[in-house]
Amino acid sequence: MLALSPLRFAAAFMLIAGLCGLPMEYAVAQPHVLRFADGQDAEHLNTLLITTYPESYPANLTGAYLTRIGSHGEPVPELAREVPSLANGGISRDGKTIVYHLRPNLRWSDGSPLTAADVVFTTRIIISKGTPVASTAGWDHIADVSSPRPGDVQFRLTTLYAPALVTFFSSYQGDSILPERLLRGVADLRTATAFNELPVGAGPFRYVSFKHGDRIVMEANPFYYRGRPKLDRIEYRFLPDENTLVTQARTGEIDLALRLQPNQLQQLANAPDLSFVKTPSVNTGYIGFSTAKPPFDDPRVRLALRYAMDRRRLLDTVYHGYGSVWDDPVTMLDPFFAGGVQANGYDPVKATALLDAAGWKTSPDGLRRRDGKPLTVDFVDQTGNNIAATIVEIVRAEWQKLGVSVSSRTMNSDVLFAAGGPAARGDYGAMIYGEGVTSAELDSIFGCKAFAPHGFNYFRYCNPRVDGLLERANTSYDDAVRGKAYLEARRLIAADAPTIPTIHREDVHALRAGVTGFRPNGLTIFDDVMDLDVK
Repeated sequence: MLALSPLRFAAAFMLIAGLCGLPMEYAVAQPHVLRFADGQDAEHLNTLLITTYPESYPANLTGAYLTRIGSHGEPVPELAREVPSLANGGISRDGKTIVYHLRPNLRWSDGSPLTAADVVFTTRIIISKGTPVASTAGWDHIADVSSPRPGDVQFRLTTLYAPALVTFFSSYQGDSILPERLLRGVADLRTATAFNELPVGAGPFRYVSFKHGDRIVMEANPFYYRGRPKLDRIEYRFLPDENTLVTQARTGEIDLALRLQPNQLQQLANAPDLSFVKTPSVNTGYIGFSTAKPPFDDPRVRLALRYAMDRRRLLDTVYHGYGSVWDDPVTMLDPFFAGGVQANGYDPVKATALLDAAGWKTSPDGLRRRDGKPLTVDFVDQTGNNIAATIVEIVRAEWQKLGVSVSSRTMNSDVLFAAGGPAARGDYGAMIYGEGVTSAELDSIFGCKAFAPHGFNYFRYCNPRVDGLLERANTSYDDAVRGKAYLEARRLIAADAPTIPTIHREDVHALRAGVTGFRPNGLTIFDDVMDLDVK
């Protein structure tokens, strides 16, 4: 075999790249090293504090979960030996006791033993009223947690809670088990700075370094119970500028670009050495209203603004047809979708009538006013999100035709969604927002008890009838009962219009040649990574 010097190898590669039509600056892949990028900087890596997608990706790779998500969206065993059920005795006949049996000889990524005591410890952090965590939605059904036998964890519930299996330490919900040994005595997790920067987990990878504004580096976890994954190392880069991400995907500086925006797909469609993986998605894009503050406390105003948006035109021009338009807060991937809630059409006449009925009359200057005050929408979107910025400008033009003025401001996602931040306080008028939500999680997004920090109801929406229907669904193991109640609740939510769903997304990911074994599902990206590799 002919050996080339490094200089001659580089020259040979540049010649081949030119002949193949690749960019002359095309980067060489590093075998068994995955470089991927998406979105904003991360603030926390502690899974009990994370609130944004950029933080959830590395958590999915490193976290300690009882269950993960299978290829069809079902919970599958991870650190638990099996998923509890009525059939295997893991769920009691009254549905109010759930027992998980841990696998033997589990270890944290630093080599120390992971036991049922860690699960009990972490659960008590979440359900303790004095401990700040990102969300307690669902966890408030727990009356007590214990370890009656070594290796067993028992949750005793106040009421039957069917979504427990995708809530309690599931990779989809995101809260993972924490090591008691390292956090015992910490009253406020936000003060555990060293741990939050580089948490100890039990997933297939473990943290090496975290540089804010730059990247997170992970390596294969030698103590993972399934053995070593094929990848040696993962670099997760923060590229909030969409154009930079496109450039690095095109030149091979990153191997994987996640959940591409439609404009990015258009730019990369003919890029050499790239292929695309497309999956159905649980993700929905919204314009969400702060429904506790005027004028958005009036559903007629919210409905009028929805009727005044031509969302199908938005789908074609902004999203380039990648997705669909519904008024349903959940997507077709949801097991209880059942036909869904159809979208209201574009109807400026209805919008005008609703605003007139709500007392917002057109004044001589063309603006809608009530009691002398103009009808103004204070829009907030996330820095670096070109799609959101485009939507704001389109919506501004459409709403101005009704006499509605629009102001806008941007901020980083880690600021917008920080604990006690603007989203949690409802300190905005309308917000461009994306959320992955299933029927089983509706109470954590639209429930009256889910205002931050107890959930993710940033809209401060509350309808007791919706709460009653979600309670009926969540306290039954009968799928027919659950499906009927969930659908009725979603219809009520759509009629109240706390949000305007802009798109039911499809996830499209770009990967360079040589990336193998990438198998995302519509709920999570990195729950099946043992065979993921770069060659």
